[in-house]
Amino acid sequence: MTGPGAGKAIDRFIELNKLGASTWDLAAIPAGRLHSLSRYVSSVRAKAVADLAEPRRMATLVAFAAAMRTRAADEAIEVFDMLMSDLARTSANLAAKQRMRTLGDLDSAALMLREAWITLSHAAADPEQDVRSGFDLLDITAMHQAARTVGELARPEAETIAAELTARYRTINQPLRRLAKHLDLEGVEEAGPLMEALRFLPKLERTLAKTRQSELFPSVPTGHLGPTWQTRVFPTEGEHAGGVDKHAWIVGTAEALRGALRRHDVFVPGLDKWGDPRKALLQDAAWENARTRVCRSLGLSAKPGVDLGRWCRELDDDYRRLAAGLADDPHVRIEQRTENGRLRDHLVLTGLDKLTEPASLKDLREAVDARIPTVDLPELLLEVHAWTGFLNHFHHVSEAGSRAEHLIVSLVAVLVAEACNIGIQAMVSEDELGRSRDQLFWVEQNYLRAETLRLANAVLVDYQATLPIVGHWGGGELASADGLRFATPLRVLNSGPNPKYFAARGITLYNYLSDQYSGFNHIVIPGTRRDSLYLLDGILDQPTSLNPTEIATDTAGASEIIFGLFRLLGYQFSPRLADAGHTLLYRADPAADYGPLNPLTGGRIRMRTITENWDDLLRLAGSLREGTVRASQILPVLAGQGRPSPLGRAVMQIGRLDRSAFLACYYHSELFRRKINTQLNRQESRHELARRIFYGQKGELRQKYKEGQEDQLSALGLVLNACVLWNSVYIQEAVNQLRAEGHHISDADLARLSPLGHDHIRMIGRYHFRLSPELAAGKLRPLRTTRETVVS
Repeated sequence: MTGPGAGKAIDRFIELNKLGASTWDLAAIPAGRLHSLSRYVSSVRAKAVADLAEPRRMATLVAFAAAMRTRAADEAIEVFDMLMSDLARTSANLAAKQRMRTLGDLDSAALMLREAWITLSHAAADPEQDVRSGFDLLDITAMHQAARTVGELARPEAETIAAELTARYRTINQPLRRLAKHLDLEGVEEAGPLMEALRFLPKLERTLAKTRQSELFPSVPTGHLGPTWQTRVFPTEGEHAGGVDKHAWIVGTAEALRGALRRHDVFVPGLDKWGDPRKALLQDAAWENARTRVCRSLGLSAKPGVDLGRWCRELDDDYRRLAAGLADDPHVRIEQRTENGRLRDHLVLTGLDKLTEPASLKDLREAVDARIPTVDLPELLLEVHAWTGFLNHFHHVSEAGSRAEHLIVSLVAVLVAEACNIGIQAMVSEDELGRSRDQLFWVEQNYLRAETLRLANAVLVDYQATLPIVGHWGGGELASADGLRFATPLRVLNSGPNPKYFAARGITLYNYLSDQYSGFNHIVIPGTRRDSLYLLDGILDQPTSLNPTEIATDTAGASEIIFGLFRLLGYQFSPRLADAGHTLLYRADPAADYGPLNPLTGGRIRMRTITENWDDLLRLAGSLREGTVRASQILPVLAGQGRPSPLGRAVMQIGRLDRSAFLACYYHSELFRRKINTQLNRQESRHELARRIFYGQKGELRQKYKEGQEDQLSALGLVLNACVLWNSVYIQEAVNQLRAEGHHISDADLARLSPLGHDHIRMIGRYHFRLSPELAAGKLRPLRTTRETVVS
């Protein structure tokens, strides 16, 4: 991201703001309708809008202008945040390289000073020798030079990075000034010093020119700056010694603003991403009216201490059960390890043994695989539609009731193009009905969007849950969440760097998978954002009939605040932990005796912090449950970038309790660990199928805009679920045939079959879009005989 790029984003907001949308009263129009109209303008050509009848055209453009003003403000702040993040990352890298270049000189100087100290200490150790005689043995000039070298090179890392960042003043100056001038920034009380600095910003040069140096310190606001930046703003040596380094003040203020925006201590009212999520919490009368309903839905008492007492008793039982079973459990032991020079007890957990596969399971897999028919991907989608009617949920963005001729074929072609990442042109066939170039692009623009993809996906998930064989895989209560990473070779706003997964930039498709193998939700996340911020969003806001109560993830999302929110909302958070032995366990009863666990349970849960904030904790959970605020919006406020809010600290205390209870169960039960591991392995296998489908353009996502990325990856998720459903149906059919032939099939073997196979699905080549009348009517195609060969 560049300074001019940030300037263009602000220019865009300024131009849209001139339309005066902030003064329009659109409160009477449902938010969903405004979004639908705005999305229509974004997805079609200008001519299509111009051809609308006058009242509708004006209503559509008004909705678009109102939505785009808010979106442009969000994007202007987003670009500023990206700019500062890129510069901070570059500065840190340059500081590290600079340190490596000077490390030899620093080592030489340090070794020389070490030898000097040894010489002087030996002289001081001899009672008959004057310590000053030791100086006669030293090269004093060399010692002075070594001391100067250490003074110049041995600086704290933060100071070195600040120096590199200050050198980028010209890139930061104008975006900061224009952002502060044109956006209506507001702040909480704690952000008062920063808001004062932003108001002072236009007067900076005039103050520096008219104020004597001795009066500069009280004249220039610095309460928003940390010690490192204060040192740079008021240097004691160099060009600005005794005065103010304007460049350092500007850059330090920009850094402070970036942190405050991320914590939502500074915000723009009314924005979606960079607004104030505290305002979205249930307030005053709304909370009074909702309290009883919320407590009932969460299964919690409005009285402080009632539920906390129950949770503490459950934690006590979990600890005692773990302590009692340690001696007889070969998979768990306590070891002493050195940490910071001290011996500490650690719980050590051996890895899970791989489950053996009985011969009956291998035979069953081979028999089922040999019977699954081969199918082209478009035929698969048409067949699934014949069973479920899921494509009927794609309606025109204008909400018109009429449907184009051969729309189903067009929809399938567009879905295949998007899911396989091969583009619409690859699906064009002017000689076939429903596949002309104009028809396909028209369908893509008017039918393929988040709303319709979401509805169609819910149909597949709900149908999957009705299949008898699915009951052997799970009841829908367990789910998992994990990210599928995509590189984005185009430099787009919604992507970000993440060296762990991308060579350059990319995004994450955060998937939610039920234990029935159906993907019931997903969220597109920029590469730099933490997945755990979005974990609860996809659970609380999903349109299917599934109601998962336990969510498995990998270690990355296992923070205390996440554990606390899960406990408040009535969910079980079950991360697969790579190394939890060093994690501090917390206790509610300081006098309880847990035998061998006593040294490990040294943390203390602050009960008073929870009870004093209980009503606000219920209000937070109720707001999340009722959808007035998203978890991804409120979590940065609670966490505060390492400085939790009072409510955040209360959530953390509940999180410590919940995480301790989880760990006690995790260590005690191999079945519990294996259940989590199995579900996450299923998700990884589903990701492999997704990669197989998304084969075009080297598997890179090349959409330029966020909506395009979300729509394409939603199409991929929909096609994935269609493949899983088709496989599940034919696995059921193959099992029925085997049983009819007299084969005995155990429930245990059925539970270990998987509908994620793909060798029988033709995804590459010329596609067929016609079904026989029998298949179009919902009948199944015949299973293959064992003599037929699977076409890879």
